[in-house]
Amino acid sequence: MEGLAEALVLKRFPMAEEGTSFFDEQKEKQLKALSNRESARNMHYKIHKALNMQQGGGTTRVDIPNTTQLCAPDGTPLGDPEDPKKWEGSWSAITEPDDMLYHIMQANVKQYHQAHDTPFAQEPLFSLFGPDGTTPFAQDFIQ
Repeated sequence: MEGLAEALVLKRFPMAEEGTSFFDEQKEKQLKALSNRESARNMHYKIHKALNMQQGGGTTRVDIPNTTQLCAPDGTPLGDPEDPKKWEGSWSAITEPDDMLYHIMQANVKQYHQAHDTPFAQEPLFSLFGPDGTTPFAQDFIQ
């Protein structure tokens, strides 16, 4: 690193002579600046690595209720494996991409069809209000 510091001093001060106090002083400043830059670069690299560990990479694992045991050893039910919020049993980790896709799609179908059985998704309100509530009846109703 000293060779680089000397080269930087000579580039910045072409008339400086090696071995003089001025040259040595400038070389020490360059060494300190290079060391600081290297430390900052390492710090930024570590921060980048730490932040990127939480991002990207896609889904690598999906946890689903383990349905091999629906009751606890004392016979009490562990909940409904179809409703993960109420499941108290063990979980299985799925890591195969095709299996993950299947389970994610199953969860999405359930999630996005929650309104299917609500009053506005059934007749006669569905025909009166339409799928997005913009029919003339819906506008009159709002007024």
